[in-house]
Amino acid sequence: MGPIKDADLIKCVRDNNRTKFLKYVAEKALGSVSKSGVKEDPSVPGGRIRLKLNHMNVNCHEPSTGYTLMIIAVLNGNKDLVEDLIFHSASVDSQDGKGNTALHMAVFGAKMEIVDLLLHNRAKVNVQNSDGNSPLHIACQLDKDRVHMLLKLLSNNADYSLRNKDNKTALDMAAMFNKADAVSVLLDHDHGIEESKRVSRTSNTVVMIEAAKRGYKEVIELLLDYGYDPNQLHKEQDTYALMEAVRFVRLPVVDSLLKYGAKPGLKNSKNESAENLVSACVPKQLEEQFIQTFAKYRSSGALQTPRFLKVLSKGMSLQGLREYPALPNNKSWTENSEEFCNSCTPNGPNTNILDDDLCTCWLAAEIHQAWTVLDLKHEHTLTGITIYGWDSPQMVRAFELQKGQTLHGPWSTVVPCTCLRTGSTSLADPGVPQTFTDFTSRSRYWRILLLDNFGGKCTCFQGIQLYGADERIRSLLKENDMDNYADEIISSGFNTYKKFLLMKEDDLKQVVSEVAHRTLIMKSLEKDRPKEFHPAVLSWEVTPFTSAKQGEVLPDFVVKSAPGVKTLVRLVIENGAVLQGDTEVLLLSDSETEPSRAVFTNISIDTVGNHILKVECVEYPRVYLTTPQPINIKPKTVLRDSVALAFDDMEAMLKDLSASLGPANK
Repeated sequence: MGPIKDADLIKCVRDNNRTKFLKYVAEKALGSVSKSGVKEDPSVPGGRIRLKLNHMNVNCHEPSTGYTLMIIAVLNGNKDLVEDLIFHSASVDSQDGKGNTALHMAVFGAKMEIVDLLLHNRAKVNVQNSDGNSPLHIACQLDKDRVHMLLKLLSNNADYSLRNKDNKTALDMAAMFNKADAVSVLLDHDHGIEESKRVSRTSNTVVMIEAAKRGYKEVIELLLDYGYDPNQLHKEQDTYALMEAVRFVRLPVVDSLLKYGAKPGLKNSKNESAENLVSACVPKQLEEQFIQTFAKYRSSGALQTPRFLKVLSKGMSLQGLREYPALPNNKSWTENSEEFCNSCTPNGPNTNILDDDLCTCWLAAEIHQAWTVLDLKHEHTLTGITIYGWDSPQMVRAFELQKGQTLHGPWSTVVPCTCLRTGSTSLADPGVPQTFTDFTSRSRYWRILLLDNFGGKCTCFQGIQLYGADERIRSLLKENDMDNYADEIISSGFNTYKKFLLMKEDDLKQVVSEVAHRTLIMKSLEKDRPKEFHPAVLSWEVTPFTSAKQGEVLPDFVVKSAPGVKTLVRLVIENGAVLQGDTEVLLLSDSETEPSRAVFTNISIDTVGNHILKVECVEYPRVYLTTPQPINIKPKTVLRDSVALAFDDMEAMLKDLSASLGPANK
């Protein structure tokens, strides 16, 4: 018998006639079957060694629709026929005239068992059809088994960041169709994966705008609870979520957005704001309700912070939660400028929170949405923050620790925190600490966003303390494949890069028991130390004596430089004078606070005259120091020689006298 016609195959599959299909399969000439190169896996449905039929085309397409036999079988819900086709090497990824695969169709029909079968047989989960929709886009719109289907696709590496031709992600689609459970699943998945692959919450404004327009209060609050920014401008539409909620008269959504800190005064390029849209868009009978809602939150401020971020931030690091030591505060992390702070007073600048003086404070004139930015200069992993505060209506109540990609954001919330009124009622007394942990996140740029206080007319607190580690520590260890020691080294107190570079071998021995590993790490520390510690200037701690005799050993003198510096310094003298002693010594300090010192001993000058001594760094010859005034070297004393001559003369005289008296005594 000759080859089976495509039309006959399509008809029997469309008629759901498995018996006839198997008959076609059996009507084959000798040698018309070959094994395909599929690995046998009896544990997987359809995962057997497959047969390739040479007398019939199992991948043929229906001319009118472009459907393959596989797609037709899926639409019919015929799992057995789908498995037969897979066994006979039908492609699971062939697309119809609109770009749909069998998986698209199985998801659309909520055919869970067939979805399992296709996924187990390596169906591609991220194929997009001609509308740009992936199976995940379709799953978000299902009326039944929606959550189960989403979880199944996501567990098989479905890419939830794919955008269709309307520039919408699966999350956007879920929000548009008011599928709150699907929104929750996708948001959970976003938080559960590696941070570098997570979809930015601040940049995705489409979902907020669409949900606000449609009045989907539950979806809006889910997005806000997961840290979406209610004040993000949608650049293409030139609008904010709050403006759209007013424009479409969605009072419950307006209330939710304001509750989470939406700013009613934000304006677009047309000078429109949510508040001034009330009179233009809201029917007269509802206008007063909108006005009262705005007035309520104008006096109270934001009442709700994101609920899930503190818990979900545990997944921000693949290595789990950590507890790192306190980082020394550095006032250079922030500035009293518009770039670093949006609200401060001359007597209470934002820089005060880093001065370690718990009787000074940051006094923010803004009650809501005041912020200060911290630039830690290098990437740091933070695991905690302490706020030093007091018992006052001006004390900050709710704040967020945020991180950004640059000094200007965009900002995403790492952890929301709620403070207590505790401590003294007077700013003259030191602030009392309140510490917030249970998060691990990494960035160079951080922002403290003050959401509200306890009813005061301004917001005020005394200081902060960050807990974390400089990521350069981990990077240096990783260069030698030693980053497995990073957490223990950091936890033992060496959490700043300077402390780490100054680590002594005895300290390292407490963490790294293997001698070879320890030696390698110490060599790396020695190599990198000059990058962080280099002598900008030299100064005298003990100056040389200004007068000495030729060849006389000078008392010890000492030069110093910045803490942590380790470099060779050399003593030189000009004009060809002769200098004796140890003229090259090590400038050294093993402390972040104590100056580096070099002590010159047993130094003498053999050349008479006035001399200037110069101390220079061998590796940094432009860094040098000279004696403040010349050293006067006097000739050796001649007293000893003249006395010796006098004694010689006396001895000669005595001999002469003895000789003259000799004959008389006889």
